[in-house]
Amino acid sequence: MKKYFLFLIIFVFLICTNPPIIIQSELSRNYWPTEGWITKSPEEVQMNSTILSDFKEYATDQLLGINGLVIVKSGYLIFEEYYKGWQVDFPHQLYSTTKSVTSALVGIAVDQGLFTVDDYVLEFFPEYNFSNVDSRKHNMTVEHLLNMQTGLDWNEWTYDYFNSNNHYNHMLNSPDWVQYTLDKPMATIPGTSFVYCGGASHLLQAIIDRTVNITTFQFAQQYLFQPLGISPGSWGSSPSNVVCGAHDLHLTPRDMAKFGYLFMNNGSWDGRQVISKNWVMDSTRNKHTQVSSTNGNPVNYGYQWWVQEETFDYYMYYTSGLFGQRIHCFPELDLIFVTTSEISYDWNSLIKNYLMRSITDYTPSTESTEETTISKSKISFPGLFSLLSLMYCFILVRKK
Repeated sequence: MKKYFLFLIIFVFLICTNPPIIIQSELSRNYWPTEGWITKSPEEVQMNSTILSDFKEYATDQLLGINGLVIVKSGYLIFEEYYKGWQVDFPHQLYSTTKSVTSALVGIAVDQGLFTVDDYVLEFFPEYNFSNVDSRKHNMTVEHLLNMQTGLDWNEWTYDYFNSNNHYNHMLNSPDWVQYTLDKPMATIPGTSFVYCGGASHLLQAIIDRTVNITTFQFAQQYLFQPLGISPGSWGSSPSNVVCGAHDLHLTPRDMAKFGYLFMNNGSWDGRQVISKNWVMDSTRNKHTQVSSTNGNPVNYGYQWWVQEETFDYYMYYTSGLFGQRIHCFPELDLIFVTTSEISYDWNSLIKNYLMRSITDYTPSTESTEETTISKSKISFPGLFSLLSLMYCFILVRKK
């Protein structure tokens, strides 16, 4: 009896000290929304419809700058509202959410072996004569562009985007966006500090343009939009006819949700690996130290995706465009929240007060047979360690 009591004590200790950590779900999908989203009621996916109705009312009365709201849970469209004349099939200007799409296209190009994240940026533009070239600029890589650690002397956040002193505004008004960006002097060693730089995002599209034999828009259509059934609106281009890497892509909120859904499924779509799983993980996981904070919670940056690990009880990564063009992804909950807006709001508070409450305050009916998403998720290393340790202790007890 004592040995089994010892076994129980060890079991409880291991579970308490090494709780399972839920990571990106590997779900078996019943369908794919390539041709369109299937709708379900909130209760069918274990969310409280009363709280979401309150959210709808609050948005109508208080969020006067909102254009569209979409919630996808467990692969089903469960909430969709449009305001101020916007409709379901109207593409919306994404602003900097475009950067996350650019990153995905870079991932596809890397998957195809066209270049690597370790390649040096200047080597893609051999015919240019850039100013202020030194060893630091020579050592700038594709990865430095992706995670905004270029080392360039770039100022995009001190002034608003309509101010002539904003460097991104300068770039847009220059005749050659590559020349303008890489002419900038170096302020730091690449890879040592985060500086938000739309020029870096455009360089990524320029690099794709240098390595494919079709236009950058055709590349996006063939390898990203068409497999997902996305019909993009316009996408602005540079004077060199390269689609803008940092802004000006137009998508509908439903198609924004599809893009988030691709990442929620580790780059897989209806049996096809559109983007490698490794790229998805690199893009949506913290690549370096904290770059800012929201309500006291750290905000980190991946490959043109923002990451918040501590804001909620669940991991969140998201795109962020000017005025509130966002795709919020919660892989543990299989939840996507899309916003299009003319005014930026406290999105974290809205998520906490309505989306999270609609999940935590859900009361299942006795007839409900839906499995929770989290129960289908993987267990990460700490949980696996606990399980293996438990098995080892059981063997020892059996031998005694």
